[in-house]
Amino acid sequence: MITRGNFALVPFGEHIGDNATDLDLPTVPFVGNQSTLKSFNIEGHPVNSSYILVQTYDVDVESHEIFVNGMPLTGLNFPEHSGWETWMVALKEGLLKQGMNTIQIIRDTRTTDDFIVGNVVIHWQEYVP
Repeated sequence: MITRGNFALVPFGEHIGDNATDLDLPTVPFVGNQSTLKSFNIEGHPVNSSYILVQTYDVDVESHEIFVNGMPLTGLNFPEHSGWETWMVALKEGLLKQGMNTIQIIRDTRTTDDFIVGNVVIHWQEYVP
């Protein structure tokens, strides 16, 4: 069977943290310890490799988590950095499904880190009908 690449852009634009005044970006809403649960639709049957590109601002610790369809991703989720960065996380096969999928960012509450999640791009391969 032939496959093609497809993607979904999921805009977050949220300040995640323990203190709304820790970052000076007043146009970005403060949401507390977890992002809004975001949804994206996959019309085809996802197969093979998939990954996400995550845009973040001012991450101080690596222990925050990304959940896709309620499952935490394994491996390095958040590299430490100041300013804006975009990085990639591979998804294990079978995590994405046809139909509605979800993604959410959860802050490690054992830290005092505040950061911003900008946009997330989810990329997958799917069968071509």
